[in-house]
Amino acid sequence: MRFGKAKKALHAGNIAGALALATQAVEITVTGGTVTAITVALSGLELWPSTDKAAQQLAEELATRMKARIEAETTNADRRRIVAQLLTRFPASEDDIATGHRDPATIAARLRKLALETTADPEQRDPDALDLFETATRAAIDHALAQLRSQNPQGEADTKHTHDQLAILVEQARSTGKVDKLREEGITEKAIIRLAQRIASETEDLGQAWLELQNAMDIAVDVQRRGNAPSNHGDFVDEVLRRAAALSAQGEHAEAGDEIAAALDEAEAEHRARMGRLIETGVEVALLEGNEEKAAALLIRQADLDAGGRADVAALRALIVQHYEEGRDKGLAQPLELAIALSRTALPRCTSADERGNVRNDLGVALHTLGQRESGTDRLEQSVAAYRAALEEWIRDRVPLDWAGAQMNLGNTLLALGQRESGTERLEQAVAAYRAALEECTRDRAPLYWAKAQMNLGNALRVLGERESGTARLEQAVAAFRAALEEYPRDRVPLDWATAQMNLGNALATLGQRESGTARLEQAVASYRAALEERTRNRVPLAWAMTQMNLGNALQTLGQRESDTDRLEQAVAAYRAALEEWTLDRVPLDWAAVQMNLGRALQTLGQRETGTERLEQATAAYRAALEEWTRDRVPLDWAMVQGNLANCEMAFFEKTGDPTHLATARGHVESALEVFSAAGASQYVWMSERQLEQIAALEAG
Repeated sequence: MRFGKAKKALHAGNIAGALALATQAVEITVTGGTVTAITVALSGLELWPSTDKAAQQLAEELATRMKARIEAETTNADRRRIVAQLLTRFPASEDDIATGHRDPATIAARLRKLALETTADPEQRDPDALDLFETATRAAIDHALAQLRSQNPQGEADTKHTHDQLAILVEQARSTGKVDKLREEGITEKAIIRLAQRIASETEDLGQAWLELQNAMDIAVDVQRRGNAPSNHGDFVDEVLRRAAALSAQGEHAEAGDEIAAALDEAEAEHRARMGRLIETGVEVALLEGNEEKAAALLIRQADLDAGGRADVAALRALIVQHYEEGRDKGLAQPLELAIALSRTALPRCTSADERGNVRNDLGVALHTLGQRESGTDRLEQSVAAYRAALEEWIRDRVPLDWAGAQMNLGNTLLALGQRESGTERLEQAVAAYRAALEECTRDRAPLYWAKAQMNLGNALRVLGERESGTARLEQAVAAFRAALEEYPRDRVPLDWATAQMNLGNALATLGQRESGTARLEQAVASYRAALEERTRNRVPLAWAMTQMNLGNALQTLGQRESDTDRLEQAVAAYRAALEEWTLDRVPLDWAAVQMNLGRALQTLGQRETGTERLEQATAAYRAALEEWTRDRVPLDWAMVQGNLANCEMAFFEKTGDPTHLATARGHVESALEVFSAAGASQYVWMSERQLEQIAALEAG
């Protein structure tokens, strides 16, 4: 569409655009013979919309006037055609009008000279055709100027002032030798006129305009010199600068700017690609070095690069979640370390309480997951601190569900800590955190989240119940798990359903251990087997291993109450299955727990068999557990293994009669008793004392 540019030109008092459009219509309609043909031609070229009557009328008048002048001067059809072609090829431009000082005769004569000098077509060099071309152009320009003066006298006066000032500026540039100097640099007079024209239209004071023009000409020289000299920045930059300089030399400054802009876009895209490749490799090298902080800084730099500035917190959280999920699902530590480093690096960028709450919660989740796989409690303590900090941002009255989520996460970590400590303080805190979460996560408001909170509460109650002599907490745990299953249907949330089944099995198994019958234990086995239907090894390998171990525990307890060994063999198989995924490298503490439980099942089998092979396997399993359950790291667990080793040694003595086994057993029990006494674990102290009495009885014969 040419209309937008033409209309703008007309309204600015610039007749060049109107003449260019009108001459196109002349070429089409000069042999048509009617004004209607001109109108049709204008409409066909989409020069003017029908709603702009004034603009359409002026365009038609210009075309009609030129056509009439041609027909009045000659009846030769070929000559009319040639003149129409000349009008189309050489319409009056802004430069022509400016150089001609808005004088129709001067402008027309200039165009005649330009046509004669540049056209190679013999027909268009015909003097009569050129004379007629000059006459028609002069008539059209004269009419256009008259129309503009009558329509906008003030605008015409302003335009005249601008053109007068332009003429003075151009003459001054010539008289001072500036034009010649610029020509030596390859800058055309056309470019100088365009600079002067812009400055004359923007600056009313002539002295100031001259200063501005001199500065502009100096800049134009710099552009040429920069474009024509090697830049030491490569062929790409040199070629762009050369093209921009060539356009600038012709006064095509906008086009030169477009060249630079396009080159900048291309260079920026290439820069981003290069930076991205370097960052990608830098992250990998940092991970090989084991420097997750460096890798995190590089990943955030990449996020900034992708954002074209400073990446927002949402983009950084997406990175945190990506690496956290990789570490969680694959059982890898380093992606979790990276998620932790990313969270800490992202925190200073947070600008609101919600953002800080989200990132602190992300940090707590990653620390909790990694802490559960490590033997120490440092990560878990840091996780508790992160959740408590998140709760300072997520105020209950403002964001109740976020507050409840942080309470639940806090409870999870407190539960993990409580399971590693002999006391119950952390466990009680975990129960309090879960009950707080349930105050906001009601069943009506968020049924699935309510079910999750019920399940977590059940876990804390179960662990507390295991450390108490009564069964009240365990019964509460069973009730919580059954409540969770009401909102965790298998067909809708199969993995959550399976998790609830496993946790229910844990509570039932503990109750079964305290009861004389086997009903609760049978229910526990059924729950574990149900869980394994969804918790498959391919889908969730670590969760599958956990369920296998818990199934083994229930089967072992059942086997100890039965005369045959079928349940015990099933328990051994379940433990060995768990060890296929719970490896020493991946989850050392869990691996040690399975080794100890495997040792107990093998020991029971060994005591029922005539040989010592199973007892030897049991001893090997206990000693394997001690590789991770050291006295310094987990003293109570270490002491329990010592007691189991003592039982094994006593079983060896009963089969072999070798008294050295009793001496070894006594050493194990005394070591365990020392730890239990120091920890104030009275129940285990009593068990150790009973073992010493048994050893003494065996020694006495």
